[in-house]
Amino acid sequence: MINLPANIKKKAQFLLMTMLCASAPGCATTKPNTQEPAQTQTPANYPTLPDAWFAVWSPLGEPPLIEFTFPAPQDMYVGEIHRASGHLRFGKARTFDRARGRFEIFTHAVEMGEHDLTQNVQNAIDMLYAKRFPKIYYEIRSITSNAEKIEFNKQTPITLHGLFKLKGVTFTQDVQATVNITQNQSDHPVMRLTGSFTITDIKSRFDISGPGDPEQEAANNVRLKFDFPLVPEDVAKAIKAKELSERRPFNQAD
Repeated sequence: MINLPANIKKKAQFLLMTMLCASAPGCATTKPNTQEPAQTQTPANYPTLPDAWFAVWSPLGEPPLIEFTFPAPQDMYVGEIHRASGHLRFGKARTFDRARGRFEIFTHAVEMGEHDLTQNVQNAIDMLYAKRFPKIYYEIRSITSNAEKIEFNKQTPITLHGLFKLKGVTFTQDVQATVNITQNQSDHPVMRLTGSFTITDIKSRFDISGPGDPEQEAANNVRLKFDFPLVPEDVAKAIKAKELSERRPFNQAD
């Protein structure tokens, strides 16, 4: 009998088990887990999570901050918004029950993918009418969650309770959302605020004419899906300074 070194013997045993298992249902071999554990601590340059976070805009070609669509059969109409401003503040304890926030959407930043359609949606009186109503607002009055406070690398469902203002009309709007904080390639934390909601009866409430027959649901309801990246205040200021130095105003359309 040949005495094999221990490491070669283990490898041979593993190969033999693999061959025998190949034809046996329910049999599986196990390899060592080499996957790195998920990072659960904040980046070294942020020993504690910030209590205030600020939205940064998304460059064209990247996923939009906001995407809005209409129900079928008008779902071929898709709009995108890449530029908006906003913030979330959680207080020193960083708890959800202390959270407040505000987001501003620039109506002249709406993109429909086709120039004439974009201009019509932005400027027509029975559309967004950007000349008179240059911004859309959502003011967050409170946030509720089963979780107590924001945490690093933890995807947390929340409900936003606030006031939405569109074309001069203010209404209450609760929004189901998710918040998660991770570390980006620049070694600073990034909060992602994602969610969606539907605005109904846009013709009668806001004098906005959707595509097709205004009496149909497909033209009268719009679905908004949002994905806001938010960063600490010092990072937001650095981004703003860079934008100003390049003569591309921060959170404003070209």
